[in-house]
Amino acid sequence: MGFFTISDATEWYSGRGGGIIFNFTKWLDSTLRMRYEHKKANGVIATSKFLNHYYKKNKCNVIEVPTIFDNKSLMKIQKTENNNDKKIRFLYAGSPFTIKRIDKKRKSIKDRLDKIISLFYRISNNHKNFILNIYGITKENYLSVYTEHEDILNNLANNIIFNGRKCHDEILKEIKNHDFTIFLRESDRVTEAVFPTK
Repeated sequence: MGFFTISDATEWYSGRGGGIIFNFTKWLDSTLRMRYEHKKANGVIATSKFLNHYYKKNKCNVIEVPTIFDNKSLMKIQKTENNNDKKIRFLYAGSPFTIKRIDKKRKSIKDRLDKIISLFYRISNNHKNFILNIYGITKENYLSVYTEHEDILNNLANNIIFNGRKCHDEILKEIKNHDFTIFLRESDRVTEAVFPTK
């Protein structure tokens, strides 16, 4: 009696974002897992269309598990704020980068919060009827990577607000109190293959 193996492919990590040893180890791990180990399994559970297509193209038995989000917990939360100032409220929640793993060209940045802030800055030339609340990072941490945005953030101090890290339940409450959530990522293999949770 033989063994039947199934691999789950949820992310295709990048080999960037650290020192030479970290980058090489991450690249080797991802390459061996994604290009060789999963293909030898009897089946692959994929969590994105990208991975589903990749493994089917390589003659693997694949099943794609759709993204599942438990919205019942969000539906139970009551809106707690009234929007008396009539401003459109946007929310970003996440960890756009790991400060210790930023390379000089900023290739290891996950979420492009810098582009979101630049977009709101451009909009602010004509409209300042918005608030962008940022959760998951402090202003100081953000500026340690994007020093060129200091003037932008000072000019929009009443519109772009950094709130630091908060617990998951608090973020869910804040989502209810905002009009829109926003995030932006580069379109590459890492983001196409990832299990999308936002």
